[in-house]
Order: sequence, then C-alpha cells, then structure tokens
Amino acid sequence: MPVSKKCKKIILCHKHPSGNLEPNEADIAFTERMEKAAAIMKIELLDHIIISEVNYVTI
Repeated sequence: MPVSKKCKKIILCHKHPSGNLEPNEADIAFTERMEKAAAIMKIELLDHIIISEVNYVTI
C-alpha cells in the first residue's frame, strides 16, 4: 500500500494481545526486514510501535 500511495515515510504498528510490550525476536527481525525493503523503494521507516490495551513501546 505505501508504494501504491507513493508514500515517502511509514510507521508500522501492531498489537500484542498478551499485554507484554517487550519486543520479541520476530518483532525485531520483522522491523529490520521492513526497514531494508522500504529503503530499496526509497521509503523511510520512521518507527515500529507495539501497542497493548494500556501502553505502547517503540522498536
């Protein structure tokens, strides 16, 4: 979608239903892959946010 909308910058966000906001290995690996993929398309990944019902954390 960011490519079709000609975005220059993106922010990723997803929810941890467990409420545990600690980024796991999969979260970190996904962020790194998305940052590389976005860079190839000249899109800047500004942040990756993990949310719960009451708080959030950024990777």
